[in-house]
Amino acid sequence: MSNELTFNISNIFDAKSSKGALQRYDATKYYIAPYQRGYKWESVKQGHVCELMDDFFGAWQNSDPEFYLQFITVKSSKSNGDNVLEVIDGQQRLTTLTILLSVLAHKKGGGQNAISNDLLSYEVRPKVTVFFNNYIYQNIESLLFKKWGDFIEEHPENDEQDIYYMFSAANKIGEMIDETIGKDVDNIREFEEYLLNKVKIILNHIDGDVDCEEIFSNLNDNKVDLTSSELIKGLFLTKSARESTSEREKPYKEIIELRAVMGRQWDELSHWANRKNIKTFFFPNDKNDSTVLDALLLLLAIDDGYKKTENDSKRNALFNYFQSKMKKGDKTAKHYFDTLKEIKSILNEWYNDDDIYNSLGYLFSCKKDPKTTIKNYLPFLSEDKTELRTELHSNIIEILEFDIDEISFGRNADKPKIYNLLLALSVLGNNTRFNFTDFNHPDTTWSLEHIFPQTPEKLPDELGQKDIHFLKSLCSDKLDNYENVKEPLEKEFKERISNIKEVYDELVKKLNQDNCTISDTEKEILYRLIKTGRLHSIGNMALLTGKDNSSNKNGMFDKKRYNIVERISKGSFVPKHTYDVFSKLISDEMNPDLTVWASEDIDAHIKWIKNKIEKITKSAQDEKR
Repeated sequence: MSNELTFNISNIFDAKSSKGALQRYDATKYYIAPYQRGYKWESVKQGHVCELMDDFFGAWQNSDPEFYLQFITVKSSKSNGDNVLEVIDGQQRLTTLTILLSVLAHKKGGGQNAISNDLLSYEVRPKVTVFFNNYIYQNIESLLFKKWGDFIEEHPENDEQDIYYMFSAANKIGEMIDETIGKDVDNIREFEEYLLNKVKIILNHIDGDVDCEEIFSNLNDNKVDLTSSELIKGLFLTKSARESTSEREKPYKEIIELRAVMGRQWDELSHWANRKNIKTFFFPNDKNDSTVLDALLLLLAIDDGYKKTENDSKRNALFNYFQSKMKKGDKTAKHYFDTLKEIKSILNEWYNDDDIYNSLGYLFSCKKDPKTTIKNYLPFLSEDKTELRTELHSNIIEILEFDIDEISFGRNADKPKIYNLLLALSVLGNNTRFNFTDFNHPDTTWSLEHIFPQTPEKLPDELGQKDIHFLKSLCSDKLDNYENVKEPLEKEFKERISNIKEVYDELVKKLNQDNCTISDTEKEILYRLIKTGRLHSIGNMALLTGKDNSSNKNGMFDKKRYNIVERISKGSFVPKHTYDVFSKLISDEMNPDLTVWASEDIDAHIKWIKNKIEKITKSAQDEKR
């Protein structure tokens, strides 16, 4: 059986009063047994020691009313005839706190010992025990601002890994106190006062005849630092099972049974949250390995009124928030756990509703600043799905409300609009669920593809009749009279091409043939004559992954089409609209010839897009009503 009690740091290291954790369990000190692993908290930047100190400084400077550390698990035991609390889990935190309090005592001056002195019996290894007693509890000033090499040269018997980490922790803590607080004794006392009274630890005391070493092994095999969700799981399940719905206290057997049931419910929730399709749908921008359950717990907190600040603990902010609210009696652990299950259930309903799924997925995947996330729709967790649909369709209309004729790839500001429009063509109004799992794959980036290449100076040397016809349509009247294009051509090429008019005349002559071979210089002139606005219009655009786009290079339509089909056969995900464009399936007005992308194809494509978007927005308007 276990008992959980919350103590501030002052009471954690209090063996004399009834408020102290040690006296409560009739113990004289904490005992770190030989089976424990040595002290290994690193003092490098972003290491455990620095993170803990940054968390303390942030909470103190922000005047946070409470700051909670992780659980410490102990058991009443005997050592050398004394009653002790044997530390099963949490010795790294207790050791770091002991070092910190010793450094603070030294920096305050006055010769007084830290309140933690002689309350941590560090028995992992004999040499480390001697070091701990001789340098942490006393003489800690001899460690500060000293190099490890110099210290070992003077005291070679201390050349141990554990001692190195303790030495480094003392040095780093002293350095960070000087950098953050300075040497003003009053400020140091104020920080120490906050640390002792506002920083709190949940002490998990194991009762009964249990094997501490076995428990330690079970806790630490393949152990990594507890994630936010694991900490909160412990908090919710521990507290919920103990919360009484009546005047009577629950018997221990009932508590165990409740914890088992809740544990299974938590596991089911976690399994759902971390399914690949759920993660990539609700949290498509999460590129790291954090669990979706962490994200769900953040949603739970935000829905409860939590607002993250820059001074929040990097690792334990949500744990601190929930614990603080429960401590104040604002909410119970059972309330939070039930609400978390309800949020999961509602999100699952949204996921399984085809219309909501496509609408939400589209809005999550759009290029928009600020980015739309599931947090935008938290107010609708308690609303009917009709209210959510109305909001989603309103948001979609807002994104697609622009003049299609006015947008161009040539303007950077228009590229997000083009991306959003092309995505809408594949996602919305098709009566099928879009594949957001593949679309939002963390290794995939999406790009805008020119159906006819935007850099036709890389055209093949040999041009057929269809290619020539299309190129001439892009140049229009610029092939009729040199005087009409003389000024821009000579301005651009006079440094490199001495005979510009001759090159121009030869190019015009070749383009009036059924097929021809053009030189690189002629390609340069040709590209300058092309109306790039036509190539940059929405009628010449499609959506492809970055890898698929790169594999197309600057190939002509026929080459790109074959390449896309081959990429699909190898597992590439190609959106419906892109596939239909390169298959010329979207409009009867398109040239049926699959070997060329002609001017009439761009026109037909633009017309089809306008009609499709009009239907999408009209349908969204109807849903709003």
